[in-house]
Amino acid sequence: MNAFNRVVILLLALLVGAASLLLLLVNFGVISPSDLNYYTGYRSAVDAFSRLSPQGVSPASRAIIAIVALVVAVIGLALLLRELSVVRNPREVVVDDTPGRELRISSGAVAKLAGQAARAAGASSPRVSLRWHRGAFEVRCDVACPMGIKLADYGEGIKTRVTQELQLQRVPVRRVLVVLSEVSKKR
Repeated sequence: MNAFNRVVILLLALLVGAASLLLLLVNFGVISPSDLNYYTGYRSAVDAFSRLSPQGVSPASRAIIAIVALVVAVIGLALLLRELSVVRNPREVVVDDTPGRELRISSGAVAKLAGQAARAAGASSPRVSLRWHRGAFEVRCDVACPMGIKLADYGEGIKTRVTQELQLQRVPVRRVLVVLSEVSKKR
């Protein structure tokens, strides 16, 4: 998701949260509609909120309005937290932090390394994707498997080879997932 989309979702989440909070405050009489008009200047919105003030609505309706506003506020807060706490793949990972021998490896290099290890294990055209999770990579290899072989052994061989190669290079790996997709006729 690009930066513009993230900004739009953040603004939408803040707007939904603020509107539902104002609805709750007017519903329970904490803020009067005239105070809302003074601070916002939106007369049509104030007229709509004034119909929801405690004097004009029955207690059952006020409870329903409060529940709806609370649900909308929670949805806005969930959107806001989701956008603010996104975990991205790091561009580089520290492999060795010994003073004088610092070594970093890019996530693109990790993907190529995993692809080459899968090819060495017999995969013809692996597609590798990475996900950074709790300080280590989760590697997914999508592999076209040939006909006439034991799928479990084939997948396990690729998984073992990729895991060993990444651990040999001291790349933090949480797990390696091999997905055998389409069946190819050649090996």
